[in-house]
Amino acid sequence: MKIDFSIKPDDYFDHPYNSTSTNERCIEVPIGIRFLNLFREDNFIEVGAVLPHYVKSDHDCIDPVDPIASKKEYAENINYTDLSVLSISTIEHIGHGDYGLPKKENQAQEVLLKIYKQSNKCLISWPVGYNRDLDSYVKKNSLFKYVFHKRTKQNEWILSTSQSVFNTEYGTPFHAGNAVIWVYKNL
Repeated sequence: MKIDFSIKPDDYFDHPYNSTSTNERCIEVPIGIRFLNLFREDNFIEVGAVLPHYVKSDHDCIDPVDPIASKKEYAENINYTDLSVLSISTIEHIGHGDYGLPKKENQAQEVLLKIYKQSNKCLISWPVGYNRDLDSYVKKNSLFKYVFHKRTKQNEWILSTSQSVFNTEYGTPFHAGNAVIWVYKNL
């Protein structure tokens, strides 16, 4: 694996946009930046406008609703063949009816599978418990490789591979994500 999933409190990302220090963005952004720095030259694309809010970036970024995205397109319409794909806390919203987008059952799962099968490399994160159908799909599908970060009672994030993390609640005990799943390919 080329990506380093380890994270220490000194690595946590603190930014006023979306109050990163209080949610899962504090670990997602630095790991996303690691992926970007490793693979930005490998036909890189980001699904969901996240990194452009935090770092200077010139990579392609698709998002149908965020004005900062370089391409206003739906994830399901993209061909990911031979791309290195990063998606931070975006896929759980696809088909969920969030941000005024259409609600469509199983759409997040379909997009995840499409990215995973077509891409050369991918790193996709979302908070466990926000979209239980997506969590369940990954848990039951042996195709996917994944690891977790889980918050401790001391509000620190630890790396885990335990299936019990799938039982983590969103929004309890801490605000927003209390665990993050990282689905990855060829890392």
